[in-house]
Amino acid sequence: MKDISNPAPSAAWFAEWLKHRSTEPPLRSIVIGAKCSAALPRIGAQVANYLNEFDSEAEGHWHAFSTDDLRHCAGDPACRELILSGAPTELHPVTSDSDIDRIARCLTRVGGAVLEGEFPVGADNNLDAAFRVCLCDQNPLCFGPCHMWLNPSEFSRESLVSIVADSFLDWTSRQSDVEIQQIAGGAQLPCGGARPSGPFIAAL
Repeated sequence: MKDISNPAPSAAWFAEWLKHRSTEPPLRSIVIGAKCSAALPRIGAQVANYLNEFDSEAEGHWHAFSTDDLRHCAGDPACRELILSGAPTELHPVTSDSDIDRIARCLTRVGGAVLEGEFPVGADNNLDAAFRVCLCDQNPLCFGPCHMWLNPSEFSRESLVSIVADSFLDWTSRQSDVEIQQIAGGAQLPCGGARPSGPFIAAL
């Protein structure tokens, strides 16, 4: 797999990244989550690297954001203001919310982001524009609603990366704007965990 750097975010880096994102074709984002022991650190960076290699429309500007990255952004006034100041009005919380959650929502709306960590994915969190993946080794799922559930113990890490990235590309290619809005308006039911020995099951 091609090794593409995933630089630590800074205000200057965000300014450049956001500039590229505003001039490129619109992209969706990916949220990879798990609250159980199945969480795989930095898998988001590998998915971003894969997409930078195979998603020609992104022009190499996919970037992964771990929970640590989001904490760093929330703690850096310049980064925080740069991201949040450009957010549409509807993204601003109507109730008490953390800067980390607000930043996560803003980044998913910008597009071209792979967020990895424990994020609330309820109907009112504005992560509806993202392709949501649950990496969980148990049922019921600990992260949901989601578009796809994968049991990490059934796959190699490289297989997980390619399945997530390729499924996302397939999902975006088959969704019209109207269908995306319909998905945004309703909760997605968790799907069965994909098994290498059986058919690939995903709610796409």
